[in-house]
Amino acid sequence: MSHPPILVIDLGEHVPPIVAQRLTLAEPAPADGAFLTRRDWVRVRAALRSSRSVCEWAVSEAVGECIEGVTRDRELTRAKLTTLTEVADSYATRLTTTEDALASALSRNAKLKTQRDFLMWSTIGVSVATAAFFVGALLIGK
Repeated sequence: MSHPPILVIDLGEHVPPIVAQRLTLAEPAPADGAFLTRRDWVRVRAALRSSRSVCEWAVSEAVGECIEGVTRDRELTRAKLTTLTEVADSYATRLTTTEDALASALSRNAKLKTQRDFLMWSTIGVSVATAAFFVGALLIGK
């Protein structure tokens, strides 16, 4: 069994190797990746090479993150549902209040129309009676 070079971490046949890149102080750092000292690189490499369950650990971590994400999404959905329910209840209350106010206004308008009609016919009746009185008084006075 041959060992890979010091700058490579081999995790198995189905996982591409992790290759380190040495940087000098004058070189710009790449935009992505982890920055480790030589000592830390050797420690990480030794830990990963000696562990047979690295893939199990990675899968467990990935599944754990997925479960946490689903839980967060479920809580956000429940919060949205609660908020939407409260908004719908608020609109229902406003609608009921508006309908009651409209019914009250229509009832008042109907009463006012009835009173207006009564006053109009009363005025017409008094006017006709007054006209009849004056016409009668004129005819009798002749």
